[in-house]
Amino acid sequence: MVNVSDEVKFLRYAKVKMQKQELFLLIILVNQQAVGMIDFHNFNQITKQAEVGYWLSEKYEKRGIMTKSLRWLMAYGFNSLKLKKIEIQVDKKNNNSLKIPRRLGFSEDKIIKNFAYYNGQHHDFVIFSQTK
Repeated sequence: MVNVSDEVKFLRYAKVKMQKQELFLLIILVNQQAVGMIDFHNFNQITKQAEVGYWLSEKYEKRGIMTKSLRWLMAYGFNSLKLKKIEIQVDKKNNNSLKIPRRLGFSEDKIIKNFAYYNGQHHDFVIFSQTK
């Protein structure tokens, strides 16, 4: 997010999506302070799969927080939501983020070239998945 206005818009969007059961968003807290988020989105009720998104403040990276959060979310998704497949899309240049699905045994399915455009550049993404 760039500013408070962007954050407010995202929270309104998230509220609507959660009410429609199209988003399952959790805030990551450390000492009662919000330091990141993790979510399920793009649910497919037919194939029983969903995508994961996550973000963590740089100050809290490399402490195992996101790995632990994703491990918990995976267990919840497979056991409580009865998902059959979980997918994660990671910017190929984000080395810290790439390590997380690899550490948790996700398969690297493919690389999508020029998947996203931000900061004035096209970015390639690695698509990871894990099935139950």
